[in-house]
Amino acid sequence: MLNATQNAISITVFFSMDQGKNAYTLSSIDKLRENLLKHHDISIKRSWCFACIKGLIDKGFITRKPRYRKDANGLRRQRTSMISFTPQGIRYLLKNGVSKATRLYNTLIDWWRRNDRRFPYIDEFKKGYSPSEHQHIPKGLKQLLEGMLNSI
Repeated sequence: MLNATQNAISITVFFSMDQGKNAYTLSSIDKLRENLLKHHDISIKRSWCFACIKGLIDKGFITRKPRYRKDANGLRRQRTSMISFTPQGIRYLLKNGVSKATRLYNTLIDWWRRNDRRFPYIDEFKKGYSPSEHQHIPKGLKQLLEGMLNSI
């Protein structure tokens, strides 16, 4: 069960992914906070936003990839992380009435079918599947999500 802020953050992350057209978002914490205030009338501090995102990651709803770049002096600087939903996160969105989450599902399936090696990684979604099922993950996810859509 998510608290109200985690729920609002998951919706905000989804809409920052252009409502499922993109497989991930590059929104910064400050941009997420700004959108939470604008669209959900929720004002939170940065530390609570980080804690809520960590909670979503721990629950398996989203996955995150930190990004870095080197400046002219060779020092590594952190950039905004890439955030994407997991199948459990898509299921959560669908159960909570976000009908456009099916677009996100289709975007991720297309991503995997193209065998794209960039983020989000297919290995993140293989957890909990036996090795013989790995090649059928998109088909299995489709059946899972279609079953959830029919039950809503």
